[in-house]
Amino acid sequence: MVSDVVDGNTLVVEIDKGPRVRVRLMGVATPAQGECFGDEAKARIQGLALYRRVVLVGDPTQSTRDRRGRLLAYVEAKGADVGRQLLVGGFGAVHLFRKRPFTRFESYQAAQARATAEARGMWGSCGALKPPETPPPAPA
Repeated sequence: MVSDVVDGNTLVVEIDKGPRVRVRLMGVATPAQGECFGDEAKARIQGLALYRRVVLVGDPTQSTRDRRGRLLAYVEAKGADVGRQLLVGGFGAVHLFRKRPFTRFESYQAAQARATAEARGMWGSCGALKPPETPPPAPA
């Protein structure tokens, strides 16, 4: 169960009433709090996941932890991919860890493209904000 939301892409998950683990969403970067749309990104992920049972899904193409020691995972709540939902709503951008491809990259890119084309979320609210240049991932 998600017991806390740190920011738009970091959750605290209680594993089967056991240890609490910080989880970094795989493949998504959101604005920091205080930046344009940072507070909205945090509020959106709270609405999607806070106090809900979630499924954490690793990606065999990626490390299990980021450089800050957070568990890297896709987070699914009620069967829906939370990271993808953030991208569709314009609350974040696709993010490659160590420039390595991840399994859901194409789906995430399509979600971001849809949000930018429709000026959703941060893409329509933060001035001349443009999606970051995300190079295609290197072949696995």
